Amino acid sequence: MDTKADDTGFIEKKNLRFLYFVIVIVIILLFNLLVYFYYIKVDEQIKNEYIQIALEQYSFVLDDFYNLYRVVIDMNIDKIEVKELFQKILQSKSMKEKNIYYINLAHQLRDFRDKSKFYDFTNVMLYSKNEAFYLNLLDENLLISKNPVNGYFNESLQNTDKPSFIFQISTNSYRYKFIYPLYLKNERVGFATIDLPSELIMEKFLHYFNRKSFTIIIKDFKKVRGDKFLPFYINENQRYVLDFHEHEPYYFNGRLDNQQIFSIEEFVYKNIESKKAFSVKMLVENKLEVFTFLPIVESLKQNPGFFCIISDGNRFRENDRIFRIILLVTIVLSTCLIIFVIYINKTQKKLEQLSIYDSLTQLYSRYYIISRIQIENERFLRYNKPYSVVMFDIDHFKKVNDTYGHLVGDMVLRELGSIIRKNIRKIDSAGRYGGEEFLIVLPETKKEQAFIVAEKLRNAVNKNSFPKAGKITISGGVAEVTDDTKSYEDIIRSADKNLYIAKQSGRDKVVVLEKA
Repeated sequence: MDTKADDTGFIEKKNLRFLYFVIVIVIILLFNLLVYFYYIKVDEQIKNEYIQIALEQYSFVLDDFYNLYRVVIDMNIDKIEVKELFQKILQSKSMKEKNIYYINLAHQLRDFRDKSKFYDFTNVMLYSKNEAFYLNLLDENLLISKNPVNGYFNESLQNTDKPSFIFQISTNSYRYKFIYPLYLKNERVGFATIDLPSELIMEKFLHYFNRKSFTIIIKDFKKVRGDKFLPFYINENQRYVLDFHEHEPYYFNGRLDNQQIFSIEEFVYKNIESKKAFSVKMLVENKLEVFTFLPIVESLKQNPGFFCIISDGNRFRENDRIFRIILLVTIVLSTCLIIFVIYINKTQKKLEQLSIYDSLTQLYSRYYIISRIQIENERFLRYNKPYSVVMFDIDHFKKVNDTYGHLVGDMVLRELGSIIRKNIRKIDSAGRYGGEEFLIVLPETKKEQAFIVAEKLRNAVNKNSFPKAGKITISGGVAEVTDDTKSYEDIIRSADKNLYIAKQSGRDKVVVLEKA
């Protein structure tokens, strides 16, 4: 007994088993890593959904105010008599005339001032087109101010040609401002504006969506938008200016620990210049909550801060729970399944190759090429998509086998398979139907084009010199699917008939006569 050979075989088998074990472990780890990445992907999708919902809600609230303010200005301020009086005030050089126009304008806007109390308007202004002064329309005496507004707001007004919201920051306050350009005889005479305090937006969020919210403004915004603008300071000891709803406070110091505050600060500063919305999930007092920050774009398209909407984190919690369950299950199942997959992998591939491809010609097998015809026939019956079939065989192939032997015959078949692959399109399918018979399926091809393809193939075979066998020829029959075709067998039968005619009429030709 050769013990050395036995030991060598044992070691080889042991090494092979170890290799399989390592492969299984690696696959399990990779699979679980994929599960983890899938969890991260779903987590990001949930964040994006929170952002999308927040953006839709934010737009809904602003649109609500937008529609209200636009209707109010349309009905009360954007009237010819009001704009004419305002223009006369701007053009008049006599204070006596101005006072008369002021009184008339105050009378015109009397009903509007009464209604404005119902809408909780804080400031409604009329600005002249050159920003030299403005009128407070809510004041009984229509107080006039000749102090020009700051430069960046002035630029924003001049660039506004349709009603819109902007976010305005000054040295000691910030607000949303609705701007409505006023035209008289196609000439801009000025602007009407209505201030929208952030508290009203927060109230709407609480009322419509039961969502708490707040505004966060970067205190040192000067660094972001340039030294020519004044920074916005409220409290020198604060890094942020926080604006909470007075009835539903949500103070950082009362709910979040220092680490959580630091995390939010990092997220804010990371996204302040990119102007991107983002979501942060936090465990606050044993409750998972989501802070969704929407960038606020002020009048010069800079981002001074974010409007934050607070939501429950149930969707994240559910995703975490599902992930833990999936991870546990996959660890158990993947171990069993992967071992099974490793065992059958090689044999499965061999079986698939044998069922799809002919081992000699490397074309499709008879079974598979017929399945391709069935598919095209279904497409024809359902979508009326035409297709054609070419059937051909080698002329006097028996003589080749008898003269040179079956090995040479096999070489001829192998070479012919190569010629076929080179002369058909990628969407076409070619297979070995019998011993020396071949089928080509041509999708969305009429018989005239199919005939051209068959002739091209026949000429290529004629020009080729086959090893040892020399010159050979082929004969072919072409058939196109028609409304009379009831099954895939009909078109094969028709192509076979045309092939028979080609054989009977002298070989080395292609015939397309019979219908499917």
